[in-house]
Order: sequence, then C-alpha cells, then structure tokens
Amino acid sequence: MKILASVISVIGLASVNANLSVNNHVPMENTIGDAAMWVLGSDGVSIFSADGMDTIKVMEKENVCHNVSSYRGEGYSVDCSFYDAKSDGEKYVWASVSRGASVIDVFDINTGDVVASIPTCQTPRDLNFHQGRGEMWVRCMAPDPENFTLPGHIQSFSTNNLASPSRSIKLVDDVDFSAYGYAEFSSDLGDTGYSTVYGKPYLYQIDLNKGLKVAEFEIENAYGLYESTFSAKNDHIYAITHVCCTCGFEGADYPDDCGRYGTDGVNITTGPFAGTYNTTGLCGSRCMGTPADTVGIIEFDTTANKVVGNHFSKAGGSAVPASTPNGEYVVLMDREDEDNFLRVLKPGMNGEASTTAFDLDMGLTGRIADFAFINDKILVVASEETNDAIFINLETMVKFSVRFSENEESTGNRRGRQIEWAEGTPYVWVSGRDAEPEEVYVLEMTDDMSNAVLHHTISGIDPRKMLFVQNYVNMHQQSLLDQAAVTASEIATQAAELAVKEAMANLMSSSTNAEVPEATGTTGTVSSASVVGDVDGAMGGDDDSSNGLSLAALIVGLFALVIGVVNLLPKAQPVESKTAQYLQAPGAKAPGANFDDDASNAESAV
Repeated sequence: MKILASVISVIGLASVNANLSVNNHVPMENTIGDAAMWVLGSDGVSIFSADGMDTIKVMEKENVCHNVSSYRGEGYSVDCSFYDAKSDGEKYVWASVSRGASVIDVFDINTGDVVASIPTCQTPRDLNFHQGRGEMWVRCMAPDPENFTLPGHIQSFSTNNLASPSRSIKLVDDVDFSAYGYAEFSSDLGDTGYSTVYGKPYLYQIDLNKGLKVAEFEIENAYGLYESTFSAKNDHIYAITHVCCTCGFEGADYPDDCGRYGTDGVNITTGPFAGTYNTTGLCGSRCMGTPADTVGIIEFDTTANKVVGNHFSKAGGSAVPASTPNGEYVVLMDREDEDNFLRVLKPGMNGEASTTAFDLDMGLTGRIADFAFINDKILVVASEETNDAIFINLETMVKFSVRFSENEESTGNRRGRQIEWAEGTPYVWVSGRDAEPEEVYVLEMTDDMSNAVLHHTISGIDPRKMLFVQNYVNMHQQSLLDQAAVTASEIATQAAELAVKEAMANLMSSSTNAEVPEATGTTGTVSSASVVGDVDGAMGGDDDSSNGLSLAALIVGLFALVIGVVNLLPKAQPVESKTAQYLQAPGAKAPGANFDDDASNAESAV
C-alpha cells in the first residue's frame, strides 16, 4: 500500500503542474508573444518577430496617433510624433509623444492595444524605467503652461496602476526656460535620481520619495551639462559639459562666423581666451572640440556627491558618454572628431576616477548617429553619412563592419539613424528613414559574434523609434513551469519504475518460497495443475492469489497511467544554439541615445 500511496502522490503532483501550465498559457490569437520588435513611426505602430520575417501586428496611425493642429497653423492632422519608447517588461510599452500632443501613450505588452494616453509635461522626451520602484519617468522640455497640475520638467507614473496620480518635479524656476536635459534613474541609485539642464552648470539631485529637487551641484567653469550616463560598476555619473567660446575672427576658438547663435555679452572662462568678459561668442555644443573645451566629461561620484575626474576624447574635447548595461565600460563617442576614434574608459572603485582602457579607430566616416550594446561587450555604431555598421568587441578591441545598403546616398543622413539589438538573439536592427521608401535593415551575427551579414530588408515602414520588447514576467513564469514539468516528469517516471520493480520482486519472492512437489517421470516435468496449486498456496490460497494478481495488475496500470500523465506535461522548449549564447538575465538595458538634433533643438529654444 505504501507503493500505491507514493505513486498516487506523484500522479497528483504531475497533474497539478500540468494544470498550472494549461491555465497560465491559454493560446490567444491576439497575443504578441514574450519577445518582439516594435517599430513606431509616422504611419503607426508595427510589431515584428525578432528576425523581422513575421509581421505580428500592425496598428494604423488613425487608431493609435493623435489628431493635432499643425505647428505651422495649417489645420489639423493625425500625427505620430513618437520620441522615445520603453517597456516595463511586464504589463506595458510606454511611448512619449513630443509634438502636437504632450502625452505618454501606453500600450498593452501582450496585445499591442492602446490602453491609455496620459497627459504630461510639455514636449516629453526621454523615458526612464525604475524597476525597483515600478515607475516610469519622463524628462520634458518645460512645464505645461496650460495645465497647472503639471508644473515640472520631470514626471513619474506608476507602472502597476495607470490610475495612480503622477508626480511632477520642477528643476528651474523660470517656466519660460527651455530646460532640455537628461536624467538618470536606476535601481542601483535607489530613491535618488539626477538630471542635467542644457545651459545650466548644475547636476540636479532628486529625492524620488518626496518628488522634489533637493540639491544642485555646480560644475566649475561649465556653461551647462547635457548628455549623461550612469555606471552600475562604481555608482558614478558621467556627463558632458558645455562651455562658452570666442568666434568670428582669426585665431578665435571657433574661427567660423558666429552665425545666428552668436551673441554679445558672453563671458569666456576656459581655453586661451579665459578671463575675457562681455564679448561676442558662442555657448553650448558648438564650442565642443574647440580650444575652449577644457572641462570635458565630468565623472561624478553619487555616494560622496562630488566630481572625481574629468575625461576627454582622443582629440581632446568633450564626447558623448555611454555605459554598458553592467557598467564595466564607458565609451566616449566624439561627434566632432573627423578621425572618429572611440575612447573606452574602465570604471574602478567607487570614489576613484576611471582610467582610459584604449582608443580605437572606428574607421567610420561622418557623425555618429546611434549605438547599441550587445551582452555588455559588443558595441554597434553607425554614422549618418554612410550605410555601414561597425561592430566593436570591447574586450578584444577587434572590430568589423557590415554594409547594410548599396544605396549610393546615406539612408540616415537627414532624419538620423537608430540601432536596436533584439536582446537574446543574433539580430540587430538599423533604421534607414532617408531611403525611398523608408527601410529597416535586419543584421544577423554569427554564432561566435565575430561577423555579421544583412539578413534582410523591410521596406515601406517608417522606423522613427524601434524598441525590442520582452515580457520578462511571462518568460520567468514559463521557465519555472518548464523546470517544474521536467522535475515532475523525472520523479513520476522513477517512482513508477520503482513501484513496478518492487511489485515484481515481491511476486518472484513469493514464487521462490512456495513448496514445489517432486517431479515425476524421467523428464522432470511438472503439471500445470500442480504449479497453479503451488502458486495459490504460496499466495495464501484462492483469495490471496486473487489479491496478488490484482496488485500486480494495479501496479502495471498505474505505471501506464503515470507514463500517460508524463506525456501530457509541457515539455521545456529547447533553445536554438544560435540564440542560446546571446541570452542574458533580464535587467535594465541601456539603449543608444538617438543623436538627432537635441543640442540644436535646445539652442533654438533657448
């Protein structure tokens, strides 16, 4: 009976696991799946498989975008001005709409349907997901002048409850000031965040619990701070600084004509003309790479709240910093360096300045348009002026290039270019918005990530913003179910085999111990009647014989039942070898900042 109880228990366990799997994974026609590439553009939202071969869902702009007035005053039109997009990895995909309607569009991660359009501060730009707090943060240009309930430059939303009130944080008091900037929020920073403001020489500290700016850290000799990145390795923030410079005469920091951005009353605090006050000059990104660019990229320790180092590109000026997701490397991409060298920093201990790991000639023509990291060790960059992508191994310094379009002209010159890695796969997507019609290029890396080829091209879709979306919660639950199914299957099989072996051993033991009559005749044969009688005797007579045979039949039946249940259990899905080596644990991913015309837009608005 102990055997019977054990086998029945195993069958119960297996049945529970089988029911769990069935109840949690009911097939639905409108389910996108746990991983897909979302493409948001002027024609709406399209969702593809990671390799781009399958179109999962298309949502036309009339169903997802906003009917807004033209900024030229030419009436109303349906406009899809998506600027950034992020996923919370569980419920929703969030997209900021930066023109016409200052809102955050929220999509269901499983179906792609629009579930909310939430008003936010004016001209929302970059989104940041704080996984530990379950909050999506948006960085805006300015408060909404027509909505007194949105008085800040930064706003947060709960990713767990869309009906929860949002919070606004004001960085500067001048509501008319165009406060473009970047913000750093991370689970590694806990309940503290930081932000920059174009044209303001401060790094602003934010208390996420209070929803308030709590400190301003002034950066010496800086006109303002802009692009930034955070390294989880040392809890340091790296931020690009802007300075002021002379212009418009021979020998000036900026020898070309000052242009429409030149102004009087400029004070020069750096470079060969430091100490020159109230002169004609420039301030901001146009002074990058000039002799006045002597502050570079600051490295700020968020523990001690102080600057611990200044870094420069190989050419000697400021450069856009970007950290790998694990913080092991920080790359400096100099948009003004015609030689296109990439400087790589190696972060060390908290409180210590990072060191220069190496400089690498990217062999790239033109301004860097965008970048993406693959598994923390591969950097992919592309320029606006060529149709090539450069892959750089940050550990070995080996690089290779891939031509993704044979178009004679660049397909990313006027409207910029974006790169997005389909995380956990060998596929890298590159946009070509200047192609006619617009194109998306899907590149495929080799198994050892030492080369890549053009997998195929998708035409006729505007890739204004691309985002690879993974439902990490579903993936984790399915992984647990697969593991439980495998465990239950193994236990059930072993228990069934043990039960049958023990039952057969009992039967054989009983037969051996039975008293067998002496054989008659010269051949030593035993009659069937005597054998049956002997077995009956050994099993305890007719009633015991019946019980023994019934037990044997029951065990065999249970074995068959267990095998049947095991076959019903969901099998763990094998991972293709090509994809397996790209898999990584779910976590914050550092997408490439899209270097469109942020600085120009900021200067135009100032």
